Amino acid sequence: FHAGLFNIGGEGQATIGGLGAALVCLRLDFLPWYLVLPLAIFGTMIMGALLAFIPGYLQVKRGSHVVITTIMFNFLAATLVVYLLVNVIGKPGSMSPETRVFSNTAHLPYLHEAFAYFGIKIPKSPLNLSFILALFASAFIWILIWHTRLGYAIRTVGHNPTAALYAGISIGRITMITMAMSGALAGLLAINEILGLQGRLLLEFSSGYGFIGIAVALMGRAHPIGIILASILFGILYQGGTELSFEMPRVTRDMIVAISGLVILFAGALDGLIRRPVAGGFARFGQRGIEIERGFEIDGLEAPFIGRTEFLHGVHDRVARGLAQAAMAAGLEHAVQTRDFVHLVLRAVAGADLVHQIAHERGADPARGAEAAAFM
Repeated sequence: FHAGLFNIGGEGQATIGGLGAALVCLRLDFLPWYLVLPLAIFGTMIMGALLAFIPGYLQVKRGSHVVITTIMFNFLAATLVVYLLVNVIGKPGSMSPETRVFSNTAHLPYLHEAFAYFGIKIPKSPLNLSFILALFASAFIWILIWHTRLGYAIRTVGHNPTAALYAGISIGRITMITMAMSGALAGLLAINEILGLQGRLLLEFSSGYGFIGIAVALMGRAHPIGIILASILFGILYQGGTELSFEMPRVTRDMIVAISGLVILFAGALDGLIRRPVAGGFARFGQRGIEIERGFEIDGLEAPFIGRTEFLHGVHDRVARGLAQAAMAAGLEHAVQTRDFVHLVLRAVAGADLVHQIAHERGADPARGAEAAAFM
């Protein structure tokens, strides 16, 4: 989402990721667990990234829309797995298309087993180490998107491709890299099902979780913390609905789906209800509507690096953020071109009034503001 792309192929990427894990576990299960498990995780990421990279490449080189190609690749991945399970890697003599059960070295430990290894006792539950892996993946994405040069480039392309192109960012390269990373993360879904729950590869093991992940990402506003909270909400609804159907047989499955849908609907609507009051609070108590996330000195005038929650008194945040991030992503902080580019940003986005206002607030010579405003 941060790169302006919409990957609908999470289901297929998870399916093909499960195939990668199964191939490793079937061929290398004679190795100890501390080698098999990392290799299996790496295999899921590679297979998922490969399946997602192809639509990204086709969009860059051939103009094929990534939404259409990722949808088509879901069916290709499912068909490929069916063929391999029936004709190549399936369990001999089995009536159902599935592989043999993996050895114990390929089993993902439960959390209570992992904690017991260190002498810590926690209640037994089906929760396994894939939960810890998901938390690490969320932390990695948070660092990547908001604290690395590549992350700035990804967000700049998503917010304003024209500004990114002007800043020298390769949109095609960012598109392919982002799609590959998205596929690798989607492939990790297979870790819980293949190595933790099932212990083997079978048909439709993902159970539609790849599509649910899209709803989770949207509800979490494409932020790792929001996605973690949204994932917990979806898990509670899913497991709670299952328990409710057992405890109260009169409550049908359709009623459970309707209740879950209402909860998700109102939870998503809360964003629109509280966004404006929170935004008004930031604008009222912030630095006159400008939150400086990162700044740099230009001839005595500290030009603001536009962050995520600033309010430029009605200035379109999307354009301002895209242009400013393009300057930072291009690494122009201490170059002569930075002065011209930032003056261009301020002049093009907010006009001469904002330039004079910033110069006044920073104690700089207003003549510099006039010079910046006249840059156009």
